[in-house]
Amino acid sequence: MSQPAVEVTGITHRYNTASQRPILNDLSLSLAAGETLALVGASGSGKSTLLNLIGGLEPVQEGYVRVFNETLHDANNALRTELRRSIIGFVYQAFNLIPTLSVVDNIRLPLALAGVHKTEQDKRINRLLDTVGLTDKKNAFPDVLSGGEQQRVAIARAVVHQPALLLADEPTGNLDASTGQQVLNLLQSLVAEHNTTLLMVTHSLKVANCADRILAMNDGQLVEMNDNTDSINTW
Repeated sequence: MSQPAVEVTGITHRYNTASQRPILNDLSLSLAAGETLALVGASGSGKSTLLNLIGGLEPVQEGYVRVFNETLHDANNALRTELRRSIIGFVYQAFNLIPTLSVVDNIRLPLALAGVHKTEQDKRINRLLDTVGLTDKKNAFPDVLSGGEQQRVAIARAVVHQPALLLADEPTGNLDASTGQQVLNLLQSLVAEHNTTLLMVTHSLKVANCADRILAMNDGQLVEMNDNTDSINTW
């Protein structure tokens, strides 16, 4: 049996004080390579916190996290940073593009940080610009792009270094329904092309139903959703 792409075991996480009720309470999760998992739940239930722990953006307080056999729970800041540059990609609701960089240079940034040769950078970037339909706007700056265009740039930036794991936090949350569907289609296409493992947080029933599995955050734990996912709409 192959090793899980993501393995979370017994994670407990608190903010502020040790006496505070944990936002994640002895939580465990296993995610197979190439699987797409949607994570749903009420605002403030800990969904984004879990993504941050898996992505190495926050230190693990209690429990264990492994991503493609790389351990994050005992990794220092430098190692967690290196893992994010090599095997993990992020897509955020707020796009998080650097306003002083053009489209092409926003996408280039992860490759430059990883020390990829300029020729290879250009090859990957040009191919992705064509895939996301923004070749004609490669020299534009984020402030002149629509929300959908900015999110397409953000997705291209997240996958340009060909991560094994992609973490998406409300990737369609700031977009209208039509644009959101286009962005979701793009995300699915890129994930399928490289057999990337995708874990995404969403409030959207349509987005969640595109996943192989849906888990709901409840009282710091994860609950598998059945085929009737109408309850997602209550969040």
